[in-house]
Amino acid sequence: MKDKSFILRNLVLSCLKNTNFDPKKTGCQNRTKVSAIIKKGMDINMAEIIKTYKQAVPAMRFVGKKYGDEDRVNGMFGAKWCEWFAEENKWMDVIAQNVNEDLSGQYEEINDGMALMGHENGVFKYWIGRLTPANTPVPEGFGHVDFPAGSLGACLVYGKEPDVYCREPECCDRMIADGYKMAKNLDFNCFERYASSRFLPDKTGNVTLDICFYVE
Repeated sequence: MKDKSFILRNLVLSCLKNTNFDPKKTGCQNRTKVSAIIKKGMDINMAEIIKTYKQAVPAMRFVGKKYGDEDRVNGMFGAKWCEWFAEENKWMDVIAQNVNEDLSGQYEEINDGMALMGHENGVFKYWIGRLTPANTPVPEGFGHVDFPAGSLGACLVYGKEPDVYCREPECCDRMIADGYKMAKNLDFNCFERYASSRFLPDKTGNVTLDICFYVE
């Protein structure tokens, strides 16, 4: 079985438009090739990694909705995000109505939305939702992924939208260079976190996006 860090570096390539990337064929040992693919499609100077840090987190349950390649519109999942915040849905509010415990003292970003990425039996999946306390009831029509207590490695990417997106491979490289080891045996180990305290335009119009990995 491939080390999870092999797959994590390339999850984002499954998100990119018109990209059919097989994570089984490329791993961290081929970092130069992967980085070249990314650089060819985007200017990496338009956003920058400003910080990495480790964050202890309690056991939590991710609640959301799962999507696959068949749900893309023009190669991306932006239309699904629009559904989430549509007036007739407000699905983040639906999740919040089932939360009966406050974990903000243990995990500051507990109430923030996120995009969770991973593979099921080698097939890329993309979830939209948020983390909640463990054992939070799951509303009808939603799914969940349970995570044990552990540690997150957070990589903060600063720049303008959409330049801050699709930076998972770069962040994985940076985390490894900074001495972090990716957690094993988690099918879904990578997510974009839209922290309300950072994911707001500053006076220059830039935002800070958290790209997170469970780490050992």
